[in-house]
Amino acid sequence: MKADGEKLAVRIARELALDILNQGWPIGHNLGTEASLLRRLKVSREPFREAVRILERQGFVRAGRGRNGGLTIQTPALVAASNIVRTYLEFIDVSFYEAYPVHQMLLRIGFEWGIARMTPAHANTLRRYVDGSAHTFRSRDQEGRTLSAVMSAVVEIAATPCLSMLHAMLTRVVADFGHQEKYPAKLWAELSHKMWALVTTMAESAARRDTKSAIAALDESFSYVNEIIKGLERRNRRVWNTESFLSGSYSSAILAQRMEDKVGIALAYDIIAEIRRNRLEPGAKLGSENELAKRFGVGRSTFREAVRTLEFFGVATVQRGSNGGLTVLEPDPSMVIETAVLYLQYLGLEQTNTDALADWLQVHMAKLIAARATHQELHQLIEEVQALAQTKPRSQAPRAGQLLHRWCNLADNRVLALCTEIVWAARSAARGSKGSRSKAQADYARTLSAAASGLRVATAGSSEQALAKALVHVAGGVSALLA
Repeated sequence: MKADGEKLAVRIARELALDILNQGWPIGHNLGTEASLLRRLKVSREPFREAVRILERQGFVRAGRGRNGGLTIQTPALVAASNIVRTYLEFIDVSFYEAYPVHQMLLRIGFEWGIARMTPAHANTLRRYVDGSAHTFRSRDQEGRTLSAVMSAVVEIAATPCLSMLHAMLTRVVADFGHQEKYPAKLWAELSHKMWALVTTMAESAARRDTKSAIAALDESFSYVNEIIKGLERRNRRVWNTESFLSGSYSSAILAQRMEDKVGIALAYDIIAEIRRNRLEPGAKLGSENELAKRFGVGRSTFREAVRTLEFFGVATVQRGSNGGLTVLEPDPSMVIETAVLYLQYLGLEQTNTDALADWLQVHMAKLIAARATHQELHQLIEEVQALAQTKPRSQAPRAGQLLHRWCNLADNRVLALCTEIVWAARSAARGSKGSRSKAQADYARTLSAAASGLRVATAGSSEQALAKALVHVAGGVSALLA
């Protein structure tokens, strides 16, 4: 939700989250009772309680009940941040082939960085991990998670929170399309045998710091799984549908503390699935609160819990008035990005690696845009960059954020776009915390104007490589305004 028109509850949640961050995130610390926080924040009970539900959903706090209640700061975990991002991607119903290539790219860079930092101690731990994983599994899902965990162990050696979070999130998004339990028994046995052989090769090569062999085995695993999925989809699209996550079963990434919350989250997924089935566009209305509660067979409190979830993820909202009702929104990842960055700030943003990841994603985005964007889209981008160059300083940051969001969308891959925006925001937070922004307004204007001119020349040419390079310069100039 955008800052100018956001709800009071969102502003309260943001204020409390920043307060927690500024205090150094003291785990177990009680922020105060509801009564004391209402006095301090000078707000009424209803928006405050909505704010608390937002913070609980983000995993920041636990709201205690009764005499010894209050808001207690919870232990933030990387998995909590990755689950928030994962849920957003599920709500906007990304396809398997949006998620899988990005997962491949992040794993490759994770292997390169992890192997570069590999120590003898890391190597021994990795070998023990592979040896200890060879046992009977309770389910195929457990076996699949263990295979992924071995690869993740290499990525974790890179010690880059941004990369770890995005990798963890995409591992689960890709697995959500897997339906491992429905594989034919013979095919699963073949796949399991092949994947363990490849993962063992990856781990051993990584332990020897043989980057080339490790990534070759990684690429072979990607090709193998890709062919398996294509074959399964040809066999039965109702089970293996790579176009829609919501067409299959799902297991919510959101951790609900109460049963009514779990029912509300399940209802949120059901509502999103209906939007998807009916191909409803932003602005379309599904019905009033009473109509929808009756249609889905739930009470008013459960329906409102589902609406809170949909509003937090920026995909639907309730509008009041005679023409009101639950309304589909243009997906807005603002709260998701902000939550991810808050977690990453707590975990420790390291500027060098964050910059490197941002630059790496930026280059891949530019290549996709150069291959897919139309001349009309590129000329519109040029005009917007030139307009940004002439914008007054206090209006630059929000306009720069909107422009980068549009730049990302030109790549036509919502997973890569979201990952890039998160890392851009994290880079800005890392730079901002060090007070590194010192460029004068005139310098920004010259940089943006030069980037727009370069893009205009490249757009008139025929070289995708030159166009991608110009697009990188545009993104670099615009993103500098966010630091």
